[in-house]
Amino acid sequence: MGQSVKLSISNEGLEYYRNRIQQSGQEKYDDVVQRKELLASKKISDIDYSYEIQKKAAQQNQNVDTGKSALNITDKANNYVKAYAELYDEIVKGYENGTREIYVADENGPRKLTKDEELSNLDAAYKKNSG
Repeated sequence: MGQSVKLSISNEGLEYYRNRIQQSGQEKYDDVVQRKELLASKKISDIDYSYEIQKKAAQQNQNVDTGKSALNITDKANNYVKAYAELYDEIVKGYENGTREIYVADENGPRKLTKDEELSNLDAAYKKNSG
């Protein structure tokens, strides 16, 4: 049977490796660790606001008991507006009570979105899909 080999890397070696990664334009070691922690906590996200609005609107369309076989365009449009309003309220309330933390990964690494950024993204999705 083979004997296992133990490998240890000195602090100087780790520092050298970190510097080499940074110099080559790759992600910093600390950024990789931070992203891994955020992914594990499920706080990092890339929210597709268009999808979220459509999903809520579809749920409302299914919940409407109009006695008709199908919803008309006005009903669907009203449910789309209602879905947008619900998501808007979720975002605002989440930031007000401190329960909402959404992180995104961009060219500078992971960062926390602000309420204004989220609302702006939601507005853009609404305009894109309602126009």
